Amino acid sequence: AVAVKIALDNVIQSELQVAQAKIQLNIDILRYELAKNHIFEKFGVNVNDIIDRLMKMTDTKQTDLKF
Repeated sequence: AVAVKIALDNVIQSELQVAQAKIQLNIDILRYELAKNHIFEKFGVNVNDIIDRLMKMTDTKQTDLKF
């Protein structure tokens, strides 16, 4: 009975390690895509549009401060 319990514990531990490895792989893939800026394309985010909007907001705030 003890040997069966130890074997089952080992199986559960192995399954947990597999699940953790899969999660870590997905995290690493997202980090890689983020580093390449590919993640924005994957989700349809146009980075240039966002940069343009931020630049316009910054210009507007600077203009408001001058007057």
